[in-house]
Amino acid sequence: MKSRSLSKSWKPGLFWFVALNGLFVVLATLTGILLARQVEQSGLDAVDGGLRAASPWFTGIRITLMATAVGFWPQWVVFLARRQGWPERRTAFMLGLRWRVALWLAVVELVLVQNGYAVFMRLLAG
Repeated sequence: MKSRSLSKSWKPGLFWFVALNGLFVVLATLTGILLARQVEQSGLDAVDGGLRAASPWFTGIRITLMATAVGFWPQWVVFLARRQGWPERRTAFMLGLRWRVALWLAVVELVLVQNGYAVFMRLLAG
């Protein structure tokens, strides 16, 4: 009986999905440890000040990631279509989703991240 490696017995996308999720869990754990350490040393006010100081950087990173997703969408779709053997109809559908994805990313950014819902409610209230 031949022994197969774990990554060859899984579906191709499953290996990368598990690997990237593992990476994100490790990064989230490290971030949590760093924040807990900062709270112990300096208190919550110092953490809040640090997050406020880093806020423009976080916004820049989010906007860069969104622009990258929209800008490179056609190249990624064509790459995936060739790699996965998609039919032309599916490839055309995925290419057509580009601006829908861009719109939803902008909506999520404005409503959830930039607190657009609260601003809109204050405008309605007068």
